[in-house]
Amino acid sequence: MQMKWQKRMFATVLAAALATTATGCGGNNGASPSPSSSGGTDGTAAPAKEITLTIYGNGFGSSVTPGVQTDRVALEIKKKLNINISTEAKVNDDKLNTMMASGDLPDIISAERRHMKQLIDGNLVIPIDDLLAEQGKTILAESPQRIEFSKKYLSNDTHNLYFIPLLAGDAPNDYTYVSPGYMVRWDYYKELGYPQYSNWQDLLKILKQMQDKHPTNDKGEKVYAMAPLFEWGYAVQAEFYDRFHGMLMLDKFMDVNPDTLDAKSAILNPEGSVWQTAKMYQQANLMGIFDPDSFTMKYDNLLEKVKSGRLLFNWWGWAGSSDATNSFEIAGEVKGWEPLPPAKGETQYVGEYGSIGRLDSTFAISKKCKDPERAMELINFLVSHEGSRLLLNGVEGTDWVVKDGVPVDTEERIAQQKSDPDFGTKSGIAKYYNWSGFSSGALDPQFKTPTSFGNIFNEDHLKNMSILDKDYIAHYNVSYPGELVEKLVKSGDIKKNGTDYTKFAALPIVSPDEIKRIDGKVDEYIKRIVPKLILAKTDEEFKQIQESAVKELLGMDLQKSVDYWTDAYKKNKEIVMGK
Repeated sequence: MQMKWQKRMFATVLAAALATTATGCGGNNGASPSPSSSGGTDGTAAPAKEITLTIYGNGFGSSVTPGVQTDRVALEIKKKLNINISTEAKVNDDKLNTMMASGDLPDIISAERRHMKQLIDGNLVIPIDDLLAEQGKTILAESPQRIEFSKKYLSNDTHNLYFIPLLAGDAPNDYTYVSPGYMVRWDYYKELGYPQYSNWQDLLKILKQMQDKHPTNDKGEKVYAMAPLFEWGYAVQAEFYDRFHGMLMLDKFMDVNPDTLDAKSAILNPEGSVWQTAKMYQQANLMGIFDPDSFTMKYDNLLEKVKSGRLLFNWWGWAGSSDATNSFEIAGEVKGWEPLPPAKGETQYVGEYGSIGRLDSTFAISKKCKDPERAMELINFLVSHEGSRLLLNGVEGTDWVVKDGVPVDTEERIAQQKSDPDFGTKSGIAKYYNWSGFSSGALDPQFKTPTSFGNIFNEDHLKNMSILDKDYIAHYNVSYPGELVEKLVKSGDIKKNGTDYTKFAALPIVSPDEIKRIDGKVDEYIKRIVPKLILAKTDEEFKQIQESAVKELLGMDLQKSVDYWTDAYKKNKEIVMGK
């Protein structure tokens, strides 16, 4: 009976996703009206009082200086709402846990699923149903489906609204598939004669050739082909392996088939992504192309290595690669980073998407918020199509104008972007991408284009292509870099792979305490064992470490966790797919 009820509820949520407007809602439970909507003594609207609100959470597509933001995107928000946005430069779980324990919270929290139960149980975030009715009317009109979903699945069974998911929309056809992507130094790849590859073993050989030809940078510093960032956990690396091999990793080392929604352990399966990823890096280490700093370096170290020419391979365009390429562009050099296409039979990851938004990027208003009405007003704007348009593209008239009904970049923006490697940081464009209500691929209803105008592939948008991109498309005979992936998908050589959150709506937000303890021990153990695997001198040693690790992990009750998550994915599939 419970399963049937859940199916009906999920069907209701999906049906709501087709709605384009919302019906009127109730009052604000006695809350005072928003300062921006209160009337003056002459009957006209009084201007909103200037206020500063702090948002805590990683929303950044470029570097951020802590405190009040003064880029032109942030200043445009202030112009519209008279709200200054303040934020942290670096966010992490330790900081958030400290704030939750002390109760010293920001005004708005950008929360992930794993934090939601603690935030609700600790009375650290407030229900915002009534605030939404008064200060969130644009969200209600444009996105009723994510509100219904959040009440059902993100409320800790209270059926109140605490969290508003962000980044709703479909996966776009990207201008270039760089995050994640097989990012390499294109000029070095060209120097080798564009060698072909059919698997990651071939790719390592190509990177080895690059490193042999360029063993040091222009300062004489040692160059390595790859330096994976383990600071953010080993699961990030295994996740990348999955993404390019037709699978997903969403929860606790489980490899998930995005088509069937079936899941199996990435640890107990001898060919699981935990081991395959380690094997890839072990082979790289044996070839001398794996940077030994990888085990201890921080994100800032990775950025420095990429920008100083000390690395040849990177998963992320935003992790130094784009900045390094821009520097070469400014110098007029045909050098920099471009993504190699996936090999035949592999998959190109296209991001996280869905009509309900991204469940690990949500806004909530904290109990300590100095002005919940104004906070809701800010969220209402950021989550709207109008706000998303600003966050992703910049200020109309300054950064883009409408030409023949289609948004195009201004000449001033084009010049700034070409001359300043810190353009994104200074302008604010795409800097707060993860705070956008709609994803880059969502349909902008005003222009009938992708929300990110950079994904409009007409003559106006492509005429100012970088010299490196022009070199890239000339080799592959395409009109823009991302078209290479589209052609390979169309020919059947590769497929696209992405995380459609509507397919995983019924997964548990928080696991039971016993499973959480087991998973915590498994995480810590994997973190310790991976360096040993990568540093193994032979395949036999690697296999011995692997087999010993599995035995020890089973002794930590790994099987109980695997059974729990396997069952959770099975139930999710039954609800979502009705079978």
